[in-house]
Amino acid sequence: MTEVRRTDATARRTAALVFVAGTCVGALLLVAFTRYRVALSDWLLADPGSSALRVKLVLLLPAAVLLAP
Repeated sequence: MTEVRRTDATARRTAALVFVAGTCVGALLLVAFTRYRVALSDWLLADPGSSALRVKLVLLLPAAVLLAP
């Protein structure tokens, strides 16, 4: 039989903290998006000439946040 090795307590604590922090940030982003959804759509559609640039900005910002870790 193979020997069962226990995980490092520090690594387990770090993983739990990252999970809790990520959950809190995700919940805050969901609340912020639902609260400011109308204002965001008004900003995106305000100027037809620059709406393509604004859409790119809105799509690149979450991508950058997801790639940061």
